[in-house]
Amino acid sequence: MTTVPSPASLAARRSKWLPALAQNGGQAAITHERSVPFGPALTVECFRLGNGLRVLVCEDHSAPVVAYHTWYRVGSRHERVGKTGLAHLFEHLMFNET
Repeated sequence: MTTVPSPASLAARRSKWLPALAQNGGQAAITHERSVPFGPALTVECFRLGNGLRVLVCEDHSAPVVAYHTWYRVGSRHERVGKTGLAHLFEHLMFNET
């Protein structure tokens, strides 16, 4: 049975790609916010970029596969008072391929 990686091994993994990302991204403000265990063997790394974008990284080297997801914080719970219905309109635009 595999266990959650130690903080030292997580830091060693980060040290391989985080400096290159900071240099090539043009914004050196990349902050590691936290590490969250995900199941018995994985850990989710939470980062905040200089432009405010939150990036979650979960490395699993058991298969040569990469998955990418984009989540937007939109929906009725994120609407402002007086500006309702935008999430519903956005839903129709997305699913009608507009």
